[in-house]
Amino acid sequence: GYTANHQFHHQHRSKMLHAASSSCVQIVTIQAALHHLKPEGKSGTLLVGNIERDMHVSLSTTRTELRLDIIRHLQSPWTEWSRKHSLTLESLEMHKSPMMLLFDPRQPLYDPDAVVLHDFFLHSTTKDLVPKFYASTKVAILLVMMHAQYESVQLWREQIDELVGLHHEYLCLAKCSDFSAVMMPLR
Repeated sequence: GYTANHQFHHQHRSKMLHAASSSCVQIVTIQAALHHLKPEGKSGTLLVGNIERDMHVSLSTTRTELRLDIIRHLQSPWTEWSRKHSLTLESLEMHKSPMMLLFDPRQPLYDPDAVVLHDFFLHSTTKDLVPKFYASTKVAILLVMMHAQYESVQLWREQIDELVGLHHEYLCLAKCSDFSAVMMPLR
């Protein structure tokens, strides 16, 4: 049954988590990835352009630090894949896979300095309240774009590809016409 001690559980748990992780710096591996929501009527997300990276971060990384580290790791592959589309990674929501919201840029959370990885790597049991560190836990953190944003990027990529194709075609025609002008006999 419920006892008066239950009201102190959250405070006790926070103290124990802090104590379990403060003795030394724990480095954990997470997978950071860029996803988009599936079309309306379908649930879930899909990987964008094979943009995912394993990252080593401190267990005591704050929500803000984690978000900035992920953006820094995914920025280069995003810029290349999107062909320098104007959509910024800073504008995307950050989730713990599958859909646990960790950050929404439209509605910043109350505590940007909250430590967010403890709950995923430190676990206690009813028999042992002191949390144990599980380094092998698989944690995926996603930056998620709306499906309409993804479609906009895809359209941009197609337009860039068409322009590049037209440019190559023009260069080929220019070279071919220069070559035929050189080969024409003089009269």
